[in-house]
Amino acid sequence: MSKLIRALLIEDSDEDAQLIVREIRQGGYTIEYQRVETIAALSNALSQKTWDIILAEYKMPQFNGTDALRLFKRVALDCPFVFVSRAMSEETGVATMEKGAHDYLMKGNIRRLLPVIDRELQQAEIRRLEKGAHERLQHLASHDLTTDLPNYSLFSERVAEAILSAQRE
Repeated sequence: MSKLIRALLIEDSDEDAQLIVREIRQGGYTIEYQRVETIAALSNALSQKTWDIILAEYKMPQFNGTDALRLFKRVALDCPFVFVSRAMSEETGVATMEKGAHDYLMKGNIRRLLPVIDRELQQAEIRRLEKGAHERLQHLASHDLTTDLPNYSLFSERVAEAILSAQRE
């Protein structure tokens, strides 16, 4: 049974997009994807769907990967953003990771795509689990275990906030 992956492809070449899709399918995934090649289409795609991974070309005629990464960071999706490009040097790849990309690879080394996808999806799942655990701990710290009602700790915190707010006003 194959795993479903929802991928957003930021790619100006349909041929290159098909190469990526074919590689993902050969890796045992069922892929639902959308290809975008303008900043407006990217903005719309980011707001319309939940993506498992974003795979982006670095240089395109309409806009570049840095613009795409900047928009992705602004939208604050919690999914991997990976550059898959012909037009990147190692230095540029490292620089994009410093700006928030999760990884990069050259299209000439497409065999590396599946290990990168597998690793990044696992890391995204770990981040989601950690976030859920943190939220659960926050809730447990401020609510009674039996009744799930707010506890004295939360009451004290809210009273202190109200006093500070009243003093400022």
